[in-house]
Amino acid sequence: MSSPLKAVNPLLDRGYLSAVLAENGLRLSRDRGQNFLTDGGVLERILSEAGLSESEAVLEIGPGLGTMTLELRKVCPVVAVECDRGLARLLAALCPEGEGFALI
Repeated sequence: MSSPLKAVNPLLDRGYLSAVLAENGLRLSRDRGQNFLTDGGVLERILSEAGLSESEAVLEIGPGLGTMTLELRKVCPVVAVECDRGLARLLAALCPEGEGFALI
């Protein structure tokens, strides 16, 4: 059974992620423990268990390309901290800063 999030969040598609990384000359770093969330069901469970409301804010460490960030922004303000400059550049393009979102 496919997750409804997969239809609206292209970052849940491994092929899409691979293509975006390759187009931008980026690779995951094992030294940094980088990996991407691609299971929409897991993402849905995380969001459900977090039980966030719009009156709360989230500090997201290591958002990568923003798979979870895109969904969190729909619920509450997010401050994301990404130390990989290449991923941060892509995250800024995929998830522009503005009301309810800041990228450090």
